[in-house]
Amino acid sequence: MRVDVDQDAYTLRSQVLVKQLVRDTFEVLEQYGLFKPEQNKDVARDLLFRIFAVLDGSSYPGTLDDREIAPFVGFYAVDESNAVILPEGGGSAMHGFVGEVIDAYSTD
Repeated sequence: MRVDVDQDAYTLRSQVLVKQLVRDTFEVLEQYGLFKPEQNKDVARDLLFRIFAVLDGSSYPGTLDDREIAPFVGFYAVDESNAVILPEGGGSAMHGFVGEVIDAYSTD
């Protein structure tokens, strides 16, 4: 397995992941009648921002055996390259995409 450090490829995949998880979250909330996300975007934005901040390691997730731990998200390239795509500098910023994705969300 090869490791590719490619910020553009990583950012594109991060945006796709955020869009999918926003869509899935909204569908479940609507299915259970908890609220209409398009009418309560502030609640959805806060919830999903916090989730992605933990997933991408930008908020402090905790400790294990007295050692600080943080997730590290990479993307596997399902093609002939057999590569794991990582961001430059080792960090992710998926939480930063949440607001624009939610603002653009439509149930149409």
